[in-house]
Amino acid sequence: MSFKGTEFMKRLFLLLSGEHPTLPLAEVNSILDAEGIKYDILRRRDRLLIVGVRDEEVKRTGTAILNRAAMTKIVGMVLVEKEFSDFVFTEIRRLEWKDLLKGHSFAVRFTVLGGKRAEVSSQELERVIGGIVKARSNAPVNLSSPDIMLQGILIDDLFVFGINLGHIRGGVFEMRRPKNRPFFHPSAMEPKLARVLVNLSRARKGEVFLDPFCGSGGLMIEAGLIGCRIAGGDILPYMVKGARENLQYFGLDPGGIVLHDARKLPFQDVDAIATDPPYGRSATTRRVPLPELLKDFLGEAYEALAPRRYTVIVTPLGVEVGEYALTIGFDIVEEHRMRVHRSLTRRILILRKG
Repeated sequence: MSFKGTEFMKRLFLLLSGEHPTLPLAEVNSILDAEGIKYDILRRRDRLLIVGVRDEEVKRTGTAILNRAAMTKIVGMVLVEKEFSDFVFTEIRRLEWKDLLKGHSFAVRFTVLGGKRAEVSSQELERVIGGIVKARSNAPVNLSSPDIMLQGILIDDLFVFGINLGHIRGGVFEMRRPKNRPFFHPSAMEPKLARVLVNLSRARKGEVFLDPFCGSGGLMIEAGLIGCRIAGGDILPYMVKGARENLQYFGLDPGGIVLHDARKLPFQDVDAIATDPPYGRSATTRRVPLPELLKDFLGEAYEALAPRRYTVIVTPLGVEVGEYALTIGFDIVEEHRMRVHRSLTRRILILRKG
């Protein structure tokens, strides 16, 4: 839901994880689309993203990214965005720090991302800027647990400084890794990627999210944790049993998981689909050739999906399903590739029903 114009009243800065060249930005776009937030990408520089939103949407935008994203690290509100020089310190002095801090404690943190200014010391920037803010506001400094965290990012000659609205802790995904679940299967997807796929599907809280090749339930766990109603299944009884056990472990309702063949889906009016069909040594397609399985599934997915909604499907590179998706009425919105190892590259397709 991007647009440009004078309606933009505030700028947010996002520090992306940088663990993939295209997925972090695609995830941000998908989250904001799913939440119905009008926005525009004003600037991108490596891992730094500047997003323009309406004044009244600042809090909702920050909350949406912080609650959903897997490949964003920090979200903040921009106070200064300038080419780096001594003038940036003058800009910081001009800000109304007494009003911005209102007596709350603060701390300053800086991230230098390298490039032309790799030699600049983040500690020195923190010291100098912290001194300016202290002098202008008389607010107390609290380095361990400040009321307000002020965050700066310097990349090449671009200096961005503002109020840190929050950061995403990678440990929450680590806790949900397949090895930490009651039921484990070697083909299970890591939770960070599973969350990204759910976000790419534009799933929304309260809507029905479907994973027709659910395996041990990783995608459904991530969808459930952002508030989706979960549906899915597998052709293998022990997988269905294990997925139910895993969902219950994370406090999620496993009632929507059924034993089924993804080529004959027992679902209708689904709001979002994301799935990682079986391939590789530890997966089985029940002797059905993978291209045939995927073609049959996509036909069923198209019928089950609500109009103008999205399906995200992961396939090995070399298995062509895009042309078939087009013939049955899907539009290909995006494609991303992710190298797993020498003999496997994942192809992530985002499809939209017309």
